[in-house]
Amino acid sequence: MLTAQVVALPHFLPKMPRIMAGRPFIMGPAACSTLALNKMPEAQRPAVHAHLAHESGKVYRDLMLGSVKIDARKVRVPVYVAGGTEDRIIATGLTKRTARHYGVEPRMHEGRGHWIIGEPGWESFVDDVATWLDANVS
Repeated sequence: MLTAQVVALPHFLPKMPRIMAGRPFIMGPAACSTLALNKMPEAQRPAVHAHLAHESGKVYRDLMLGSVKIDARKVRVPVYVAGGTEDRIIATGLTKRTARHYGVEPRMHEGRGHWIIGEPGWESFVDDVATWLDANVS
């Protein structure tokens, strides 16, 4: 179940009618900067935001209500669960619970936010993924 972090509430509350109706939504530049791009250099944030597409209100609603269920016993491939310790959308606890659900160790990246693949120092994240792939995928 996807729960909002306190920092996210003021930004998501105005979107709740659209989300609960299952309608697409997009976060404004200020909300996006605060929540998803908080670890990106400020000068780069507008360009990233300009390329974002609408989020699925239906998917968010289903995640918030906990109606998305995955039987981990049926997953037959290696699972990599990662998150940033400074992610303001996906809480660290949720990342860790997801990893436990699949019986794997969470890969927590210190000082990283939600936009983990595009943040400065992204190379260390990619190195971790590559190392994990080498060890887990034949």
